[in-house]
Amino acid sequence: SWPPEAMSRIGELFGNGCLQGRRGRIERARDALSGKSYIMIYFSAHWCPPCRAFTPQLVARYKANADEMNVEVVFVSSDKNRDSFDEYFRQMPWLAVPYADRGIRERLAERFSVRGIPMLVVLDGEGNFITNDGVHRISEYLGEGGCDLVRMSTSKMMRQSRKSGPYQLVGTLCCLPLVCMWYPWLFITAAANVTGTCNNPGFVLWLRAFGIAPLALFMVIQIFLVSVACLGYGRCYKLGLRAHSLTGVATAALVIWGWVQYTRTSERCDGDSSIRPRTLALVFLILNSICLPCAVCWLLQRGFGDLHRQELLAVSSSESEEDSSDSDML
Repeated sequence: SWPPEAMSRIGELFGNGCLQGRRGRIERARDALSGKSYIMIYFSAHWCPPCRAFTPQLVARYKANADEMNVEVVFVSSDKNRDSFDEYFRQMPWLAVPYADRGIRERLAERFSVRGIPMLVVLDGEGNFITNDGVHRISEYLGEGGCDLVRMSTSKMMRQSRKSGPYQLVGTLCCLPLVCMWYPWLFITAAANVTGTCNNPGFVLWLRAFGIAPLALFMVIQIFLVSVACLGYGRCYKLGLRAHSLTGVATAALVIWGWVQYTRTSERCDGDSSIRPRTLALVFLILNSICLPCAVCWLLQRGFGDLHRQELLAVSSSESEEDSSDSDML
């Protein structure tokens, strides 16, 4: 059980008020926070772009470590209406001061001198103040893990794809081929320079495939994603996201095939041109043999799936303009 002085300090903060759980469950603040090692009071709002960027990080850490580290978070909203509060709180797995308890919200903001959000106040288990800089010191009190990769809903990703669809199509169909044209040109030219006396005709086929297939596959998948996003086909969009891994699989298969073909060639396959097919093949095979395992290890560390980084770019321009004057102030 809690020491009387700890209950008194929590009582000073929340009075006899209750806290709201994610599924609408209501319980007394003293009961909900009893026995915790740390209590974090999270001042945030849906209209605040920096808050929406930080919240997914806090959610990921909370889900990974809150039970083990015996931590509870209490959301104190600065939202302008109940609907915004409800929409924002649905993303959170912790507790909240009910939106209707305006007095408690204002008292907490005054108690901890909240002038800007997001602010994460950290208390110890007895309600003693530790820091109001929890946003930057989150690792000390809620550990590591899952902080820089967060899951974004498919519907939200589709909305973003619809908004940027025309630009993505222009980039995929026009800019990407122009910027990367040197790559297929290099391998097609090398294939043309293979001499007729080469003892391995399959080497020519590999050069052409290695120069064209990965880039072409990426472009096809990207066009497919934008198209199904505009049409609103959620299942097809998820399939397209997962199909992006085919580019890496295809490249890995081509690298393995390339080593097999390279070992079957000899210097007779090199022509007199400045682009020597065997030298070009060896350089790119070595580079890909180093880069692909590194990429696989990184993915295994970070996790697979339709994961996106912090939602710093998920804020619409209209929201940013509307809230630019308020993003640092309550």
